Amino acid sequence: MDKRKQIGEYFILESESLGKGAYGKVYKGFHENDLSTPLAIKQINLQMIPESYLEDFKLMVEKEINSLHILEHQNILKLFGVKMTKNNLYLVTELCPDGDFGKLAGKIPIKTFLTYFKQIIKGLIFAKENNVIHRDIKPENILLKDKLVKIADFGFSKFVDDPNIRHKMTTKIGTPLYMAPEVFADDEYSSKCDVWSCGVMLYQMIFGYPPWNGYNPQDLFKSIKNDPLKFPEKKDVDEKLKDLIRKMLVFDQDERLDLEGVLQHEIMKRADSKILDEEFKKKEKIESNNEETKSDISAKKHKSKDDNVNHMKSDINVKKHKSKDVNVDPPKYFIYLENKTEFFNDLANKVIEFKNLLGFTKDSIRQLVILFQKIAVISANKIMKMISMKKKEISEIKVISMEYLEAGDIKSQKPKYEAFLQTQQASFHQTIEDYEKYVKKFPSNFKENVINEEALEMTQGFLREYKRVFDEVIAKISEKLEEFEEIDGENVEFFKTLFMLIKVKKGAKLDEEFEFNEEIDAFEEFRKDINEKLKGKKAKEKTMKKLKSIIG
Repeated sequence: MDKRKQIGEYFILESESLGKGAYGKVYKGFHENDLSTPLAIKQINLQMIPESYLEDFKLMVEKEINSLHILEHQNILKLFGVKMTKNNLYLVTELCPDGDFGKLAGKIPIKTFLTYFKQIIKGLIFAKENNVIHRDIKPENILLKDKLVKIADFGFSKFVDDPNIRHKMTTKIGTPLYMAPEVFADDEYSSKCDVWSCGVMLYQMIFGYPPWNGYNPQDLFKSIKNDPLKFPEKKDVDEKLKDLIRKMLVFDQDERLDLEGVLQHEIMKRADSKILDEEFKKKEKIESNNEETKSDISAKKHKSKDDNVNHMKSDINVKKHKSKDVNVDPPKYFIYLENKTEFFNDLANKVIEFKNLLGFTKDSIRQLVILFQKIAVISANKIMKMISMKKKEISEIKVISMEYLEAGDIKSQKPKYEAFLQTQQASFHQTIEDYEKYVKKFPSNFKENVINEEALEMTQGFLREYKRVFDEVIAKISEKLEEFEEIDGENVEFFKTLFMLIKVKKGAKLDEEFEFNEEIDAFEEFRKDINEKLKGKKAKEKTMKKLKSIIG
């Protein structure tokens, strides 16, 4: 049975999470008078937001609300309502069940994506006609609902008198990977900054990775300024499409196409909604033939042993000669490191969410958050380090099989994980900026071994700082546990956070606590184990005793 929470006239189904962000989650929900139309309800936990950032955050949310209220367009996410409680802010929007473009780079047929891209441009032109510049266009902010795209997240948007002319805007707004050069340079800019972002996204969605990368925002924009735009070899990419991308990614904004120019480009005339109709028919046909497909697979399983061996040899041989534009699945160890990154980012968010209940000092909270985000950066960097190694060196580590190394091109993973590392570094950099006035007072060893953005390894210095912070934290957890007689429904999530903190208390033994296994996601297994420990009254009582004994 769904666990429901009512906020005003809306029901939130807390058992049906649709996603999560830095400061909250998105749930499926309904209006009390219409239980047949599902909605998306974004819950923003105001307690998770750093005090130094709270006013700016409120202004950002206000911008998003105002923008969505005035922008009624089929390609812009519809806002139905806003609710506020003591601790949370709720934004109620239409539900887009097909997700976003975030994980689809290089995986959508070009003609199909161009049809979606045309919708994005039309939505942005409508926003421009209403004097709104989005300023944070990226794949994750483009949602899908049936055959329509929905532009979301207008938190960084700007109302201007005339979007066609340059305006002086003093803040670097947006996601660095998609940010126009003039925005990064604190120059005056117009709606053409959205054209640049769309150009980067178009390139990424076609080729599977962005046109430029860097280890930090400064390095990225140095690359954009100095390195000419290049296109990898891909047989089905039309020269006219490359021409459109070139004109959208002109460094000088005065020479860059505007949104209307993008829509009028010759290649955009091929973006026909009939293509989406055909794609959806194919999808329905695949689903209807699902049983037949299963039968085929079952039949293949009963092939003779010799046939299977020959097939495997042939398959490996084909993989060796794959063209560079074909996507190869990453090795499972890379996925393990991705999961590790997600786990520690999630833990950083939980520490902020439960900062009052935890009872840690404000400096301990900030240092924990920085430590966890730095582990995320280190994990992402470890992937990049392995990609740069020779096959023999990788095989000696014994986490990626020689069979994979021989069959697949591990170097083909570089663009994806360069972007992944950059995202982690940008998030870490933003946290350091948010905590700027507090960082100055942190111990010099912490600044040198943890905050230092050039330190990308888990050194002994890092581990010493990790232990110092956790010595203080574990002592506080011990005190906090004495305040609780039992685990009840209201504090279950808090106790999950305690379990996570206790699990990672020994920085030097993290790889032992979450041992890599090709068949099992160690981090997901740990979460399942916590959930089991917190089910039922007897389990909770047993868990409370165990927690106290571990800490004691």
